[in-house]
Amino acid sequence: MAEADLFGAAIRSICDAARADFRKATWRERIGRWCSRWVGRKAQQMKLRLPIVKELVAIAESAHIPLVEPENSCWTFDAKDGWRVLVFYDGGEFDYIEQFISPSGEPVDFWDWPDCPERQALIDWRPQ
Repeated sequence: MAEADLFGAAIRSICDAARADFRKATWRERIGRWCSRWVGRKAQQMKLRLPIVKELVAIAESAHIPLVEPENSCWTFDAKDGWRVLVFYDGGEFDYIEQFISPSGEPVDFWDWPDCPERQALIDWRPQ
């Protein structure tokens, strides 16, 4: 019986210390921790369900996107395997890829991804 009480007291002191540490944190620190965990989980979910960046780059390259279009607007170009690439032209010149559209019609909007080198590679991509 004494061991159980000792064990319970040890667990309570560990939990109390964790609660006190949490209470000492400012609301900004708490929100920062929560956001980090949320972004990490979202990044993991996206890695599981989205095509990898190399595949998206290959899809963009297969679309034969011209550097110049006569108007300012978004244009959609057919790519390999039924994918489509939505591109924005500014001043008649290629500006950026707006999004990819899967063969089933679902948009893949990498602009919503957390900041990471993979996302930046798609933002920086230019037709050749």
